[in-house]
Amino acid sequence: MNDVFVVTALIDMYSKCGCLDNAYQVSEKMPQRDVVAWNSMAGDVLPLAGADDEIMDSTTSGANASSSVSANNIEVDISTKTKSLRSAKFVKGLQPQFKLLSRNTIRSDCIHIYEDEMTKLRTILEKTNGRISLTSDMWTSSCQKRGYLCLTAHYIDNSWEIKKKVLNFVMVETPHTGERLASVIKDCLLKWNIDRKLFSITLDNCSTNDIMVTKLIEWLLEKDALVCNGKFFQVRCAAHILNLVVQDGVKEISDVIDKIRESIKYIKASPARCEIFDRAVRHVKVTCEKKLCLDVPTRWNSTFLMLDVALQYKEAFGRFEELDRHYHFRPTKDEWKKATIIHNSLKVFYDATNVISAVKCPTSNIFFKEFCEIKLEIEKMCSSSDICLSNMAMRMKTKFDKYWDICNLILAVAVVFDPHYKMKIIEFYYRQFYKDEAYELVSAIKNYLCDLYDEYKATYALKTLSAGTGYIVDVEKDNEASTLTSLIEVSSNKKPRTSALDDFLEESSQSQHRKSDLELYLEEPIYPKNNPIDILTWWKVNAPKYPVLSRMVCDILALPISTVASESTFSTGGRILDLYRSRLGCKTVEALICAQDDSDLPTPLPEEEAPFASAYIETES
Repeated sequence: MNDVFVVTALIDMYSKCGCLDNAYQVSEKMPQRDVVAWNSMAGDVLPLAGADDEIMDSTTSGANASSSVSANNIEVDISTKTKSLRSAKFVKGLQPQFKLLSRNTIRSDCIHIYEDEMTKLRTILEKTNGRISLTSDMWTSSCQKRGYLCLTAHYIDNSWEIKKKVLNFVMVETPHTGERLASVIKDCLLKWNIDRKLFSITLDNCSTNDIMVTKLIEWLLEKDALVCNGKFFQVRCAAHILNLVVQDGVKEISDVIDKIRESIKYIKASPARCEIFDRAVRHVKVTCEKKLCLDVPTRWNSTFLMLDVALQYKEAFGRFEELDRHYHFRPTKDEWKKATIIHNSLKVFYDATNVISAVKCPTSNIFFKEFCEIKLEIEKMCSSSDICLSNMAMRMKTKFDKYWDICNLILAVAVVFDPHYKMKIIEFYYRQFYKDEAYELVSAIKNYLCDLYDEYKATYALKTLSAGTGYIVDVEKDNEASTLTSLIEVSSNKKPRTSALDDFLEESSQSQHRKSDLELYLEEPIYPKNNPIDILTWWKVNAPKYPVLSRMVCDILALPISTVASESTFSTGGRILDLYRSRLGCKTVEALICAQDDSDLPTPLPEEEAPFASAYIETES
């Protein structure tokens, strides 16, 4: 037993065969354990030690041994219990200070952390002045075959920083009807106490979601909890719509794409073919350093990337056909030309997808310009002399116009609050889209902005005439009583002398139109485009200047245009619910996902210690 490598091999063999007694005896006779032996024993024994945590729980608590025990509805033989006990003994021999934790202990710790993080988040949401926008999507676990609903909150906090937090990741029983999904979301909103603070919800474009939104709007309107009677409440996922639009268009060249896809599959099928293709690349002197890549047929942006690389190797495919007589998928010269034209036309769609998906928490003002460029590109493609391109564009236009008619209003409203553009960018694009009707449509957007502003003004501010100044002061509801009281005291203590001049000035001030925050903002010149700014920082600095408008901007800029945030959570769910953790309970899954997303939350300060972070109102003493 002096040869460490032989001993390690024996321990490894005994452990993998389940002969833990023999492995333990060998380890006890070792004069010295090195790192290799330690890793071997720990790697083989620890999985066995955790084979059945509930048995360990019952053993350590002094439960009576029985011929069999039930663990998660599975009958476990007494031999498994014995094996777990031997594993624990073996691990204790390896490291006496190491304590094995049962699954129940780990689960309770995870739930405790989750509840602590949720308490922090609930406090933060309650103190946030702005409204909250939601994204929601459904995901089915491949190993559990269960459907989970992810609900994510998007908001701008009192420090004017945009935030995204996963609120719930809950299992939804089948069938996943609109009524059932609405009921699940209602329960989540009530749990978080944010049912009266909602601004919008962004969803995929499907009939089930339409039914769900109808139910939610009816419920929220009864509470009088929606802005503009829910006109902005439902937002269609831009990324999903864009994917559908392009997928519908590229069907026009599906034969060319299939040939390119099959060519790449054929080349990547064996190392020998890859070597032949590399030789073909050297023969035709292609300098591209990118490697051929296959696409995911349901993700058009991956198809674009596949075309982007394949087009740079189109001459190499011809040479490869000469070197490999079994290759018969090479596109013809006309097909390569067709693929090149389509690829160039899809570039604007690919760039827009990157804008929608690349930023972790984008503000809603950045999307209007991207979709206007897409609309212009589609119209340009429709008038192309190339029949294939024109036919593809007509298919895309039909789907895109449906989305544009529904969502161009919210996109336009959001971009107005970018100081670089204001109403000018809407005027510029609408003149190209609608020609003579542009002025009327731009005026309609401006009128809608005024209506939205009036609703916020009625909700968040009270117009009072500041004594001795003649200026309009916007005061938060919380400060209304104190302000009115001070004004009454001033008027009662002072006895101003009235004269014909005073009467004339009072009549003039009453008839004079005082401009609102919105009017003042729109009349000011746009911010220079060559001087880039962070839009949230700009509004944070200028919030005292526009006290009511800044409230409105805070809610609109936080509105998410896509469900990418929820879909990214599904990647985390896929890593947590894998083949080795397929028996995790629904509450444990939610705790692991939500606590991980919220682990960066700061601990809220007590009310008396919390700094004044709101920049909405500035009053003079």
